[in-house]
Amino acid sequence: MKNLKFPPKILLFLTLLSLELCLNQSQSLAWEGIDQERNSIIEIPSGNLVREGLVIEFYDNDDLHMGRITSMTTIASGTELIVEDFNEDKQERTLIMGE
Repeated sequence: MKNLKFPPKILLFLTLLSLELCLNQSQSLAWEGIDQERNSIIEIPSGNLVREGLVIEFYDNDDLHMGRITSMTTIASGTELIVEDFNEDKQERTLIMGE
């Protein structure tokens, strides 16, 4: 088999295209979980970067909330997020998010 050599512009285009496809695919899914204390379904929509210290939007049984992630821990069933809920007078909430 012959070694194929592409011009640098074509290589750059193919690299950017594959990166765009990977990023769009990973961002298109929402992250679902629960708040066991409130017995509610939680959904973090795509477009939120979920990291400690950052503010995210999330849905609690279809009600939109905003909050700051104060802790993020990997557990057996997924990820435990401790969130300071701005819509609930900065009340701390524990969200168990699926894998």
